[in-house]
Amino acid sequence: MNNMTNLVLINITKAAYEYIHEIIKKNQNNIIGININIKKSGCAGFRYTFNFIRENEKPNTTIKNISFKHKNIIFSIPKTIIHVVKNATLDLEQKGLNKNLKLFNPNIKTTCGCGESFEIK
Repeated sequence: MNNMTNLVLINITKAAYEYIHEIIKKNQNNIIGININIKKSGCAGFRYTFNFIRENEKPNTTIKNISFKHKNIIFSIPKTIIHVVKNATLDLEQKGLNKNLKLFNPNIKTTCGCGESFEIK
């Protein structure tokens, strides 16, 4: 992983950590972490994307990421969006039987009515 830092750029709740850790265990430790990014989407402009980092994948060299470890899990964020997600909290949201990672972010301007997309300050 490139640019590993000791700084924790986002907060990770116990529930989010345990959820990701369980996925890693189910995948026989082939997953070593998670990429957090944003993409243009929705009525407010952007949405978060979460993609697992597999042990056999090469780091993306076209986008420079900053990575940090929380316990034994690598979290990787593109440098270009650090200002958007810094100090946000990654949590687990459960609705019925569905579980999803959700980023609660003090750095966004507004969210759309359904909460799926947001506008950057």
